Amino acid sequence: MRNVTAEPPDPQPAQPAQPAQPGPPSGNYWVRRLTRGIHVASGVGQERAYSGEVECVPATIDRKVSDKLTFTLGPFSFVLSEWGDHWTLLSPTLTQASPAFSLRGGTQQEIDRLEESSDAVVLTTVGALFREREACAHNTRFTLRCVGDACDEIAPTERPFLLPACEQEMAEAERMRARVTDVSDAALARTITSADALIAHGGTLWEYMANEAQCRTLTAMPRQGGGVKLSQRYTTRDGRRVERDTQFELLRPSTRQAMPFTDFSSVTLPDGSRSGSASGMMIPSPMVPLYFGDQFMLVENRELYLTAASCRARQAQGSVPALPAPFTRDAQ
Repeated sequence: MRNVTAEPPDPQPAQPAQPAQPGPPSGNYWVRRLTRGIHVASGVGQERAYSGEVECVPATIDRKVSDKLTFTLGPFSFVLSEWGDHWTLLSPTLTQASPAFSLRGGTQQEIDRLEESSDAVVLTTVGALFREREACAHNTRFTLRCVGDACDEIAPTERPFLLPACEQEMAEAERMRARVTDVSDAALARTITSADALIAHGGTLWEYMANEAQCRTLTAMPRQGGGVKLSQRYTTRDGRRVERDTQFELLRPSTRQAMPFTDFSSVTLPDGSRSGSASGMMIPSPMVPLYFGDQFMLVENRELYLTAASCRARQAQGSVPALPAPFTRDAQ
């Protein structure tokens, strides 16, 4: 008979400890965000004093499947890309559960984690992330004094948490949300009825071009099956001739849904040279939501107005003021 008694295994060498996962630790934090903006408190000539009020708001770093990271700050979420202690926040997305609203931006913010970070506070070049609210809320104001480009240093735990590359886009998205959510039921019903008629029979729309702070007309031409082609032709102040045609396979205001198909644009420069771009969707294309305000329709991040007066009212609002110079770059 064979002896099948197993010999005791040889002792195995101890496995080395796994290194800590790089990048930002997941969890819930508190950050110091501006509540009333930044203003010039005093100053003459090159000397300026900036002051502002802050409040502590929650922020979350969530490590999801496949080590993908999401950074959430108030109503905004970002994809967080990490490379050691260097992070990048990608495309601020504004979400609101009720009523449903989602708007994706296009900016990104570079962030470096500072060596002085600890378990209690993560210090970065755009501000601090506190584990405990009490540590965040010890001071509700800050002051920064500058002479020319030289500014007093604010302690890392005192700085407001700012994303200079994204702040203006985030503020504009908040204003956009207000235009499609803070509207009466009667105004909303009138707008959707007018939009349905315009898509069905054709007509003129006005688009607010944020990069130019201008209202531009476009023509809606109906297509079979509930589709529409939007055509735009205009000349910019610097003499560029712009032509853009966007076709929707379906655009139905009453159901607040659209199905994009193709988008073509070309720009002719004053010297006659021309450049163009084109994009298209597979058929069937995925539905995208339509959002409505008072005489206002938002589709694929384009601000479309049903009357010239409503577009001019938007133009009069202008853009959200940019941050003052000392706050438009990351703290060093």
